[in-house]
Amino acid sequence: MQSGHWDIKWFNNLYTEVLSVYDKKETTGNPRTNFFTSSLDVFTGLSNEAKWNVGFHLQYRSNTINGQGALEPFQFKNRLEQRYGFTRFAPAVKVAPFRNLSYFSVQSSFSIPLFEEETKDAVFFRSKGIHLAK
Repeated sequence: MQSGHWDIKWFNNLYTEVLSVYDKKETTGNPRTNFFTSSLDVFTGLSNEAKWNVGFHLQYRSNTINGQGALEPFQFKNRLEQRYGFTRFAPAVKVAPFRNLSYFSVQSSFSIPLFEEETKDAVFFRSKGIHLAK
């Protein structure tokens, strides 16, 4: 993007599950669990050559457990079965390194978690970082 141009993207996703698979063979029914994620990406150009762009990613989540309805993540209530709020902020930079490939760019960001506990009252929120298996 050239200087003064803006790119704003808003993504929403609702995932709900009532079945679990254990050891890749046994399927069991569970009380409904819901995971809503909303992401906002905002970028602006820094130069007239459209090589450098800066911006940020902002992520919001609302998750419910214990058989709450599929639309319950949109209720935003303080209750044990629900957890919601902003989960991360990530300043970012994009660069288009090749003049003849104007639609190709490389992006890098630094993700900053905006919460303390990954799971609270059995409601998973988001992973704070990479977990390596032992």
